[in-house]
Amino acid sequence: MTYEPVSDTLGIFEVEPLDRGFGHTFGNSLRRVLLSSLEGAAVTSVRIEGVQHEFTAVPGVREDVTDIILALRRLVCRLHGEVSEIEVELSKSTAGPVLAGAADLVLGARRPTQWRAWPAHARLANWVLARELRRRTGQSLRDLGPMRAAGRAALLRLGLADRRSGWPLEMVLRAHQLGWRVDEVPVPYRPRTGRSKVTGTVRGTLQAVGDMAALLR
Repeated sequence: MTYEPVSDTLGIFEVEPLDRGFGHTFGNSLRRVLLSSLEGAAVTSVRIEGVQHEFTAVPGVREDVTDIILALRRLVCRLHGEVSEIEVELSKSTAGPVLAGAADLVLGARRPTQWRAWPAHARLANWVLARELRRRTGQSLRDLGPMRAAGRAALLRLGLADRRSGWPLEMVLRAHQLGWRVDEVPVPYRPRTGRSKVTGTVRGTLQAVGDMAALLR
């Protein structure tokens, strides 16, 4: 077996020799182990409104559906909570400014579809933190956001160090320090379907506030 590093997060492994057909057997087994055992989050399925299959041409979109699906491999995901699967709605307004070069970081400002989607204690904590963020950065931000869009390479250059609940605030502060163009767009925010460690509980919210307050000192 040989290994060739390509980047900090990508490498090429070659295993040989294998008898005919054993490559698929070995690869599928390894894929199942990686998907079931490694911590992390990634896109596993996609549904596009009005699209029946991957060879469909989307009106007004230059790329076909296959190109869009392949582009999703570059999407960096981070998941909080104990759920194994969540559904996220992506719109051109969120990632569009980044892809068009009009912004370096786009934050989603929550627009709850139901009152219970965003508990009162989490709303209050977010309001306090957003106000302090506006004061420090001069940005007219109203929310730290459940969704963020940025280029992967640029995101890695931020050098985020927080490994608890303070990283959303650290991301915006670091982006401001580096002179990034930060934008904000409204996104629908639905009730959670699984147990939440953070905004779903008062204790989790207090922990997040404490982690973020440490970054503001």
